[in-house]
Amino acid sequence: MPRHEQDVVKMKGHVQCRRPTASQLADRRPLQLTDRDRQILTAVYQQRLLPAHLIERAYFPEQSGARCFRSSCAYERIRQLWLWRYLERIELPVEMGGGSRPRLYAIGRKATPVVRACLGGDARVHAPQLSKLTVETTHEHDTHVGAFWAGLHETLRGGWLVDVLWRSDHQYRVYRQRFPREGSGKEVELRPDARFELVYADGRRQHVVLEMDMGSMSDKRFEDKLRVYEAAVARRLLGTTNVEVWIVAENEARLKELRRAVRHAVPQRRWGAYRFAPFGVLKPRRLADGPWTSVEGFPVRAFHASPSADARAEEPVE
Repeated sequence: MPRHEQDVVKMKGHVQCRRPTASQLADRRPLQLTDRDRQILTAVYQQRLLPAHLIERAYFPEQSGARCFRSSCAYERIRQLWLWRYLERIELPVEMGGGSRPRLYAIGRKATPVVRACLGGDARVHAPQLSKLTVETTHEHDTHVGAFWAGLHETLRGGWLVDVLWRSDHQYRVYRQRFPREGSGKEVELRPDARFELVYADGRRQHVVLEMDMGSMSDKRFEDKLRVYEAAVARRLLGTTNVEVWIVAENEARLKELRRAVRHAVPQRRWGAYRFAPFGVLKPRRLADGPWTSVEGFPVRAFHASPSADARAEEPVE
């Protein structure tokens, strides 16, 4: 059956936004937003794009053990939010060999007042301009950051961590904080992949900047970025001088390069604020207990100790 042109919005590359057809709209059910719906819409806005499986992982947890099947409740709820135009559905081109790729979701215009109310009435919230949205070149990186975010929500279920206050990279672009690059007249922009605050049941708080390394940045550029982080921390531009930097990279070989860059660019008194982990920590239920290491390569905790944490692990530097 041929589709009407308004049902598909062409984007950059071979990416497209798929809108509901008239027949699908006719079959949608009445929808009243729940608190979980509002959390989902806010998360999609903060992450810019989210695949359904990460929404499921964060907000539709399995009842016991590892999940073997999709949550029909999760996917139907996401579908209803799409049918009512709170979400936009982004479809990536088919991979070589015919393999399908996960659908991505962005907030629709109808969601902007909902998200603005969740973030505070003065928050500047806009639905993305689909014609300008870059997806293909950032999809893998954004999905990794989203998996980290979903891992934080899994950690919340342990009870010892009670809240995650998250701010993603595209929210930082509003501020345009820039710093001089060492040895040149150029400037470097402050734009971490994410910044978040962890709130613990005992009242402790942990301020963290996330760097999701895809292996494409040269040592010089990475060191420049580290110096920007340290300058921002020193000026309290991240809210406090007690900010940790968590770096996640593909494998141990790359992590060794990044540790060396930290030792070269960061004052030694700040080395204790850095944590390193491979992509394996992005898998379900691996973030809190994953193989986190220090600048020197020794095992450390990233999160403050939970009641079940291994007492032999080293505490993060306060």
